[in-house]
Amino acid sequence: YHDDFGVPKNKLVLGVPFYGRDFKTASGGFAEAVEYKDILANYNPTSDELTAGHINRDGFNLFFNSQERISQKVEHVKTDEFRGITIWELGQNTNIDSPLSLTKNILINLE
Repeated sequence: YHDDFGVPKNKLVLGVPFYGRDFKTASGGFAEAVEYKDILANYNPTSDELTAGHINRDGFNLFFNSQERISQKVEHVKTDEFRGITIWELGQNTNIDSPLSLTKNILINLE
């Protein structure tokens, strides 16, 4: 909206989902939404997968906002002076006390 329509950056927020998309096949196609908390519980991602925000196993590709990806997006918002960040949806996050909490990660990076 900034580039195409001239909306000032200080009037725009970046939306970040707390879910991933599981493509079920290596070639793409229809993707099923998977909540972040379910990604952690059901897929048990490795540290490399968590950093990448991508799990590629057994013929499926699951892409999600990891803490690393969220940190990059928060930095983008701060560096480019956007108004802020919005989350869809808090209930899809893991427990706020978890070291893998996306909400906690956002709060730390906004400081």
